[in-house]
Amino acid sequence: MKSKESIKKKWDLKVSEMKRKADLKFSILLSNRKKTIEKYWDYEVEKNEKKKAAYIKKKEAEYKRRCLNEIREFENKPKRVYKSEGPKIKPLEFAMELAQENSRLRDTDKSGW
Repeated sequence: MKSKESIKKKWDLKVSEMKRKADLKFSILLSNRKKTIEKYWDYEVEKNEKKKAAYIKKKEAEYKRRCLNEIREFENKPKRVYKSEGPKIKPLEFAMELAQENSRLRDTDKSGW
């Protein structure tokens, strides 16, 4: 039977497993880069650590949200919907519409047809 503690424990285990997999994943990446790049090794190590920290932080937040949603579902409360970032190409869509309108106007002859 589920309880709040068992749900939290399950997600804590997932977080620790994710951290272990991240260590393995990024150490493999680093070992592959070490073979090819000796000159910029310190820079690559620092860059890799930053990427790993950002990845872990992002995944921890995601798992925390999932855990809280599962607890809310267990308590028969509605799930929370988290806003995700919208598409970053909205200004590009507007520019594309303008370009299409301009090309349509340019392609018509003097009588407008």
